[in-house]
Amino acid sequence: MLPGTPASVLLTTHPSALLRVRGRPEWGDALAAFVTDLRTAADAAGFTA
Repeated sequence: MLPGTPASVLLTTHPSALLRVRGRPEWGDALAAFVTDLRTAADAAGFTA
């Protein structure tokens, strides 16, 4: 989240970037970071699973 902005903003990886690293050693870390970002956004928006 970017503090000090007038609205909540979350920057994350574009999903197509995950497709480009699929099959590489860094894919697992990239996917985990993306999922963490999605969970952060869902929590901030008040969504629950």
